[in-house]
Amino acid sequence: MRVFPVWPSNRNASFVKLREKDALVVSGAFSGGRVTYVDITSEAGRQVRLQHPWPGQTIVVNRVGGGTVAHTVSGNVITFPTQAGATYTIAAP
Repeated sequence: MRVFPVWPSNRNASFVKLREKDALVVSGAFSGGRVTYVDITSEAGRQVRLQHPWPGQTIVVNRVGGGTVAHTVSGNVITFPTQAGATYTIAAP
């Protein structure tokens, strides 16, 4: 999945609870010319594959209420497993 792939850098935006394939519900915000966060709720415990919104930067994946989640970055794709019912926040520190 991709978030704000062609959004104009001079316009802020956000979206809340958009349904994505693989039973994922996604929210995110774009401010100051960059993605500020992405939240993903997994309804079925499937793997997330997210185009890296912060290329070249280190990211952190946190499970809400559960700490940091191990993830991989290959090329420009962030991948991590999920648990059904859990919400994850992805951000560049």
